[in-house]
Order: sequence, then structure tokens, then C-alpha cells
Amino acid sequence: MLLEAMLKLHAARGLLPGLDTPLGGEILIWLLKARERPRPLMDLYNSSRFSEPTVRTLLMRLVDQGLVAFHSDDVDQRNRFAKPTPKLVAAVEGYLALVVKAAALAAEELPYAKPSMASQPTGANVMRAVEVANAPAKSLGSEATLAN
Repeated sequence: MLLEAMLKLHAARGLLPGLDTPLGGEILIWLLKARERPRPLMDLYNSSRFSEPTVRTLLMRLVDQGLVAFHSDDVDQRNRFAKPTPKLVAAVEGYLALVVKAAALAAEELPYAKPSMASQPTGANVMRAVEVANAPAKSLGSEATLAN
């Protein structure tokens, strides 16, 4: 049962291509935080520890896959924003649900697993992870982006 859950979890990573890298994780966190309060792309470029062309390349791959959408500021067309599409949000929530399920199975099947992992409802774990991702950053530095 646990092995099956782990295989599903591994296969689900394919739904989030490029986001399983350090750069991808940084961009994913930034996008989920920007979902409620869009921030200019320049903020991402400036706060990232990766070069602007590297960040832009991954963003364009995500746009091509329908996971990210760009839009311009109505007042100042020079400002561009990126936001996650419903497809990305659904993929992340589905992946988190699989993680929680695998953790619950591990707690049941492995004698050394902590039972507290399985004690919380699945939905609460997923919503908490999304809530943490949507919390505003304390600063524009990459440390704040990665820590929250």
C-alpha cells in the first residue's frame, strides 16, 4: 500500500515539470504567494538567487505548459506580472494530498514512523500548506521567499 502511494507520488511529479529543482521550488513559492497579491516579475528576478535569464527560461516553459499566465499592468504596460493558473494550483493541491496520504500510510505501515503525521485530516494539511505559501513575504530577499 505504501509502495503504491510512493509510486503515485513519484508519477505526480511529472505534473509539475521543472518545479522539482531549487529554482522551480523558488518560483513555485513565489507564484503561490503572488496568487492573491500579484507582484511585478522584476521582484522575482531581483529576489532570486538565480540569474534573470535562467528564471525567465523556466517561466516560459511553465507558460507553454499552461501552468503560469503573464499579464501587464493596466496603468503601466512596462510592469508584467505572473500568476499561477488554476491548472497549476490544482496540480499542487493534488500533489500535496498525495504527500499527506503517503505520510499517513507510512505512519500506519512503518514501525518507526511518527503517528502524528497521520493524526491530522488530509484537507487540513493541504490547506495549511497553501496558507503558508500565500503568507506575505517579510522582505524581498530570497531568504524570505524560501523560508515562508
